[in-house]
Amino acid sequence: VWKLNDLMGALEVIVPIEDASAFADTQTRDGILILSAVALAGLLMIGAFFAFDLAKTKAMTTELEYQANHDYLTSLPNRSGFEMSQQRLLNEIDFEKQSNAVMLLDLNDFKRINDTLGHEVGDSVLIESAKRIRNAVNNRAIVARLGGDEFAVMISDTTRQEATAIANEIAQAFDPAILVGEYRLRTRPSVGIAMMPDDSTYASDALRCADVAMYVAKRGGTDIEFYKVAEDKNQLTKLSIISDFKTALSKNDLELYYQPKLDVNRGAFCGVEALLRWNTPFMAGYLQWRCCQLPNNAAL
Repeated sequence: VWKLNDLMGALEVIVPIEDASAFADTQTRDGILILSAVALAGLLMIGAFFAFDLAKTKAMTTELEYQANHDYLTSLPNRSGFEMSQQRLLNEIDFEKQSNAVMLLDLNDFKRINDTLGHEVGDSVLIESAKRIRNAVNNRAIVARLGGDEFAVMISDTTRQEATAIANEIAQAFDPAILVGEYRLRTRPSVGIAMMPDDSTYASDALRCADVAMYVAKRGGTDIEFYKVAEDKNQLTKLSIISDFKTALSKNDLELYYQPKLDVNRGAFCGVEALLRWNTPFMAGYLQWRCCQLPNNAAL
């Protein structure tokens, strides 16, 4: 019979404090180890994910850079890649000690092949042409496809004679017919050469000079031509003269003079000659430059 406030009995449980403390330490240590292992595994997974993503991004960037600077058909550098290689090369050379050759090549009759047999055959001709040009220079130069059937070659530390020899090797590489399926096709490059720094000290202008020489070779039916100022209808100085002359007309910078004409038989004036003079420092410098280009026994 239970009555309020009656003490019927007591239960005493005795646990040694050393055992309880050891058990608590063990549980705490195991918990910490488990949490640490889980956290470390998570960090490793996160690190692996970021490393994989970084490697993938780097690989994609490298591939995009390669595609941006190389021709998809021939795997040669394209115009952008050629200009970058040109600039790196020019930054390392001393124009006072060495010269460089820039070549531009255009395949003769390629348009006829492309139009007659189709672009697939034309692409095969371009691929084989790229191989022949690359094998001809044999790691002595930078070779690029600028577009269409135009190829560019940059040779460092060379002379006109050496550049001529390499250009001849390139031309001779096209002597055997190109076999595409059942077709035996023949094409030969017209090669224009510009020398740096003689023709230009700028990479882009040197390529333009080589382009001028290449069209001279194509028109004349010759394989190889060097750049000549007299054949350059679009020379920078001429372009500057045309532009400045229009400005001179608008500003009335031209002066009119009349020079009398004398009839020596009658000893009397028979008329006048009108002269329109353009007095400008640029023209004086241009005339002086042109005189330097002429032979010693020539007159301007």
